[in-house]
Amino acid sequence: MRKNRYFYIMIVTLPIAVSQEVKLYLSSKLPVDPFVLTRKNKFGLFLDNCLSRYNAETDKLLDKKVDLSAYNDVLRIQLTESKFRLKGFYFSNEKQRDFNYFVTRIMYDDFYDYMLFHHQLNQEKVQQAILDWREKRNLNEDVLSYKTLAKSYERHRKERNELIIS
Repeated sequence: MRKNRYFYIMIVTLPIAVSQEVKLYLSSKLPVDPFVLTRKNKFGLFLDNCLSRYNAETDKLLDKKVDLSAYNDVLRIQLTESKFRLKGFYFSNEKQRDFNYFVTRIMYDDFYDYMLFHHQLNQEKVQQAILDWREKRNLNEDVLSYKTLAKSYERHRKERNELIIS
């Protein structure tokens, strides 16, 4: 419980499954232990829209179709009692998967923008730019390897060049 000026506010913490790279990337942008649910950033806005009330009949069927075993970490979401009562307290497996995909896409877009500026405009070496970006985003070799990022960047450059040529 958190004390307001005149009364106490109950705080609710909900866990959602995330991949390790998603949690580390989020930690470079925002405090994640716990992640305070707010509509002031794109991640909080996405999660706020995913909140719902649990419906045993429909949600049980949907949750069986989405496997969360690939997500090996937990992000604790902190929300206020009023949001808990108004919106609900349930993140379906499908919404948890969508959140992971959303953050991963943003992470790679951030990576491509960084590489565009540092490699192409500043003529920095690809290897050094990748290592610098990974360090700034709290990602290590075990979570997101250099080879993965280099291949992704090359694919992105090739696709972008094909679009420019055609």
